[in-house]
Amino acid sequence: MKKKMSITLVLIVVVVLFVGCGTSKTEAKMKAALLTGGPVNDGGWNQLAYEGLQKLEVAGFEIANTENVSQDSQKCY
Repeated sequence: MKKKMSITLVLIVVVVLFVGCGTSKTEAKMKAALLTGGPVNDGGWNQLAYEGLQKLEVAGFEIANTENVSQDSQKCY
């Protein structure tokens, strides 16, 4: 009898955990942004960063990109 009660209790706990851990239907989309001090086709760091940003977009991220941001303007971000 104790074994049957223990199994029933474990099953109830497992069911409650699965019901309580459901995913929400309105999942927020992840966002990523890139500010570069030069063009993204420079063949260097800016281009590599931009290619990484594009891969994030393929993975489902919402992305934003701004090129040629001056040093003074970068302080605002």
